[in-house]
Amino acid sequence: MTLIAGNGAEEAAIRDVYAQYLSAFHTQRAELVAPFYAPPCLFISDEVVLSFSSEDEVRNLFETIISGLQARDYDHSDVRELTVEMLSDRLAEVSGIAVRFDSSGSELERTGAKYTLRKSGGGWKFVAAVVHTAASAA
Repeated sequence: MTLIAGNGAEEAAIRDVYAQYLSAFHTQRAELVAPFYAPPCLFISDEVVLSFSSEDEVRNLFETIISGLQARDYDHSDVRELTVEMLSDRLAEVSGIAVRFDSSGSELERTGAKYTLRKSGGGWKFVAAVVHTAASAA
């Protein structure tokens, strides 16, 4: 696959959107996370492929994810090895490894993620998320 030559301004804008997304996730409020997605969108993991046609459906997914993390005393995530690849002037792939910690600072887990973002009138938004074990994050 041929990638588009780096566009520093767009890559910076995507990194900024990702930082805002991570900040929203850290609030543990699904209603602040869901607007970063542009339905129709996909969420894919080893166990499931989900398709969402509305922001409410995305919010419901994140309510479930956040509830599960809260049950494990989740506090925050550090994202490592964050990369941005421009696929076109309106498509990009972001990948990284989220290291999740509990309130005592102990590591809960490492999760790899790849996101496809699409630029439209509303700016850069996630249209697909693939979550996988960090061991497969090569």
